[in-house]
Amino acid sequence: MRARAIFALLTCAFLKSASAFKYEVLSNGQTQAPKAMRRSQAPASTYTVECAEGELLHILHLENRTSKAKLQVACRSPTEPHSVQPTIQPSPLPTPTPTQIPTELPTAQPTIEPSPLPTTPPTLIPTSQLVAVGDACPSGAALVTQPAVSVGEQQAWILASDGTVYGTGVYITISQKFTATYTKFLTGVKSISSGRVHTLFLMDNGVVCGHGEKRPGSLCMYGSTTDIWAKEPIVVATGVKSMSAQWEFSVFLKETGDLYGCGKDRGQLGQMYTTNNRSTPVLIQRNVSSAYAGVWNVVMKLTNGSTFVTGNDQGGQFGFDSHYESTFLHPYEGSTLPIELPPKPEGHTFFGAGYNKFWFKDEDGMLYGRGMNKWCEMGLPLTDAEIRTTPVVDHIKAVYSLYHTIFLLDNGTAYFAGDDSFGQFGDGRSNDGNKASKCGLNRMMDNVTTAAVGSKNSLVLTADGTVYAAGYHGWGLLGDGTFAQSSTWVKVMIVH
Repeated sequence: MRARAIFALLTCAFLKSASAFKYEVLSNGQTQAPKAMRRSQAPASTYTVECAEGELLHILHLENRTSKAKLQVACRSPTEPHSVQPTIQPSPLPTPTPTQIPTELPTAQPTIEPSPLPTTPPTLIPTSQLVAVGDACPSGAALVTQPAVSVGEQQAWILASDGTVYGTGVYITISQKFTATYTKFLTGVKSISSGRVHTLFLMDNGVVCGHGEKRPGSLCMYGSTTDIWAKEPIVVATGVKSMSAQWEFSVFLKETGDLYGCGKDRGQLGQMYTTNNRSTPVLIQRNVSSAYAGVWNVVMKLTNGSTFVTGNDQGGQFGFDSHYESTFLHPYEGSTLPIELPPKPEGHTFFGAGYNKFWFKDEDGMLYGRGMNKWCEMGLPLTDAEIRTTPVVDHIKAVYSLYHTIFLLDNGTAYFAGDDSFGQFGDGRSNDGNKASKCGLNRMMDNVTTAAVGSKNSLVLTADGTVYAAGYHGWGLLGDGTFAQSSTWVKVMIVH
């Protein structure tokens, strides 16, 4: 006797045409030729499948394959397990062995107590990954750094040893265009560098923030006629190891060793055949260990120890026998591609750059100058030839140079030379803006730890933390609370 089961397909989508149906009967999970199957007198959606005596019918699979409906059923013994996936045979389970059956509970592991949470949040500056170029500059926590001073044409800055920056001049505060006293500006700063009318601040987390004029691209962004100034500090670069601002451009040395630049380009940004303003950073050189910006030069030391330079050679500062010439020239002579500085004299290392001049130092601490000496700023008579590498002073510690130069010796004594039109040497003599040069080395001040020069001003920090200023009065640059020019040193602040 055969078992008979009648079932209905309730989904009409599978019933296209009765003649197009294909049926498959499975027995014990194996595909075989169709058994007896006939249309019943029931409606078109009802069919009958007959199984052998003692077997039961199971619906296993139902699917629509476009023009055909496929129905899988199985006739199974009542003792066989029911399966709804006959076409997928499960692998037999392995017989467990005694080693697979645990005989005892595992020994409890000692509880590891979590370390107590700090009672106060860590005082860390947000990482550079949390900020983007154009964001407001995040102030950082207090840190330990070397005090420093910096000055441009419209702002002057003091960096205290705890990383706090104080400024005077244009837009130190949003509410007041001119500030004639040093005002707290930013915290968490490692170093500071000023161009003509823009300033860079290197934060403790590798973020560089900028303030000042944007229009030439100095802050790596475009400044329109209605959006000239970044009146509040903004992020201009991240992942930076060191930076340098000069005249109307900036350079950034990344942690990767890649050197980038932006701003007004006269060939110093290393872009072949081009001299344009760069409002986005451009790659100057890879594998750089240190870099320094002159007025229209970039000098870079590579990881292999060689020294390369780009930009203007108008003063013959590159050190060739004549002004440098190549197929990659700026119209007024120079190089838009990095070229290696000649080792003249042997054993001299690059020490700094000014306006169309380079400074070098030998192993004994003797300072040499090479390039333009238009205002006696090299500490040499005007009759001394340019281009020639000439010794200037011994026991040099640092040199700060633009149109005038401050020479700082190892013993803390500072000398000056060059343009003194606005009384920026603080010796009581000036010509009220008329060009006046002081040639030779003129003793300026003792116990100096660092200094800065702008086009019309000087700043000096002494060993007791006192900051002195001299020179031009415009925009409140002296920071003494007045807008009066001073040809004598004015005490403006004490930092520690």
